[in-house]
Amino acid sequence: LDYLDSLGIPFSFASNSLAMNEKKLGRLASYTNMDLYFTSLLGSRMEEHKALSGHNSFDSALRAVRYFDDKGIKTYVQVT
Repeated sequence: LDYLDSLGIPFSFASNSLAMNEKKLGRLASYTNMDLYFTSLLGSRMEEHKALSGHNSFDSALRAVRYFDDKGIKTYVQVT
C-alpha cells in the first residue's frame, strides 16, 4: 500500500474488519490514494452476523464504516 500510494495510484481496501482497531484504521486513512474501504456483513443484525461468521465482528465493521465516513473516505458494505 505504501508503494501504491507513493506512485499516486488509487486503490481500494477490502477487509472483514475483524482485526481493525484505531491504529490500523488511522494507518489506512493516512493513505491519500485509498478511495474506498470495502467490508461485508453476514446479515443485518449482530446476532445473524455472529451466527454465520463465527466472529463478533459486526460492531468492528460498523466502527470502521463510521471512521472512514468521518474522514470523507467512501465505504462499501456488502450485506448478505
